[in-house]
Amino acid sequence: QEFVLQASINTNRMLGRVGRNIVNQSQHVQKLLQVPGLQKMSQKWSSEWVDLYGVQGSPYTRKIQSALRYKKIPFSQHNLMPGDIMGDWEERGFGQIKAKVIPVIKYSDGTAQNDSTFIFENVEKRYPSRPIVPQDPLDSFLALLLEDMFDEWVTKVIFGMRWLKEKDQNWSGVWLMYDFQMGTGQPLEKCAEMGRMFGSRQVGRMKMVGCDNPEVVSRIIRDKYPAVWSWVRKFEDLSGLEKAHCDNKEYLKEMLTFAGEVYFPFLAANRVALAAGEK
Repeated sequence: QEFVLQASINTNRMLGRVGRNIVNQSQHVQKLLQVPGLQKMSQKWSSEWVDLYGVQGSPYTRKIQSALRYKKIPFSQHNLMPGDIMGDWEERGFGQIKAKVIPVIKYSDGTAQNDSTFIFENVEKRYPSRPIVPQDPLDSFLALLLEDMFDEWVTKVIFGMRWLKEKDQNWSGVWLMYDFQMGTGQPLEKCAEMGRMFGSRQVGRMKMVGCDNPEVVSRIIRDKYPAVWSWVRKFEDLSGLEKAHCDNKEYLKEMLTFAGEVYFPFLAANRVALAAGEK
């Protein structure tokens, strides 16, 4: 009994000290927030902070993450699957968004939108510092041309690397499912099975995406353009970059040449087909 009593006394003393420490720390925080400089910083963060919804396996989610980091806009990342697969778009307040594609960004004023290209445009207007798109009209046009081309065609390469071969299909499906489930408190036992089911769905979409037999582009870039390969790996976080630049002018020239010779005619043919009502 004496042992239990003493243990109870010691526990109460310890909890009392913890409680006093919490109160003291809270008081210190309150005092810090009264400092004018920190008040301005806190107000700035609260007015700029955004919420980004998507998954790490989505290149478009990663694209917006990189843009927000480059512009030094604070954000919180939340899991959200495309197509309302989990049935949670409505409860998150995104029911009005018709094309259920990710990422979705929610601004501090409560408004939300998706589609990474349109998010780029809006983010540039809301947060003009450290612009993503060049100010010069010609450079701006070329930048947006490359952005559109990479959005529409590099996805074919990504799709091929993930889903063309059976070995990659099995790995990619499981990885994407673990990426979504880990840290959510959900049981992980069935992730592999769910990943394979998701992978079979993606394999069935290969023809629609336009990915039948792409070259292993990552290997080509790694072998022929190692500086570009390194830059892509670095691109995840450019918040410390003071000024954007392009070191590999030869690669840029080849991409712009490809856009002019191949992608422009593709866009022109699409426009003619759309005007004619063709599918």
